[in-house]
Amino acid sequence: MVTPFAFGMPVFDIGAIVTMVIVMVVQMVESMGLFVAVGDIVKRPLTERDATKRLRANGLASAIGGMFAAFPYIAFMENVGLVIVTGVRSRWVVATCGVMLCAVALVPKIGALFASIPSAALGGATMVMFGVVVAAGIKTLGEVEYERNPNNLSIVAITLGCAMMPVMLPTMLEKLPGFLQPFVHSSVIIACVVSVLLNLILNGVPAREADELPANADNVQGV
Repeated sequence: MVTPFAFGMPVFDIGAIVTMVIVMVVQMVESMGLFVAVGDIVKRPLTERDATKRLRANGLASAIGGMFAAFPYIAFMENVGLVIVTGVRSRWVVATCGVMLCAVALVPKIGALFASIPSAALGGATMVMFGVVVAAGIKTLGEVEYERNPNNLSIVAITLGCAMMPVMLPTMLEKLPGFLQPFVHSSVIIACVVSVLLNLILNGVPAREADELPANADNVQGV
């Protein structure tokens, strides 16, 4: 049986806390990309309220999972590809499938049946779903305003280049300190950090926040 806090009660360790904060921030950025992609698929633009509710759900699921010594939870990009491939967009279908998977996990025989599926079949299906997700990402990047704001082109180019470093030049980052290794060897983390920082540096304060600044803020110099 699963036991809450099987490895002992939580201990406040600064190093672990900082690491998890970074992981959760990256998780939030990645999840936001998936939320936007799903919104485009179902023709329902993502609102601030919807994004907040979904991020809270992810955070709550991760907190509950941590109680049972599980990993932080996140929306899987394969599921986004599955929505595109099947054309099924009902949340009730997704919830029903989730309940079915929970039930299957309690029946070892059914789990063994799924485990017997050939790797080639799973690989082929996965390849299609990931390919669809990549295509959806390319479509989203195509909607970015490049002509009105040339900085966006620099952000996309530099982010893609940095994200490819762990894949194309894995030995380049080996000399960095050990506590940075889990982060610099992840293309997703590098892409998230670089894109957010470049957007803040090159594009500055978002339009909505700029409207809320004091009238004399125009005289303040800064990035």
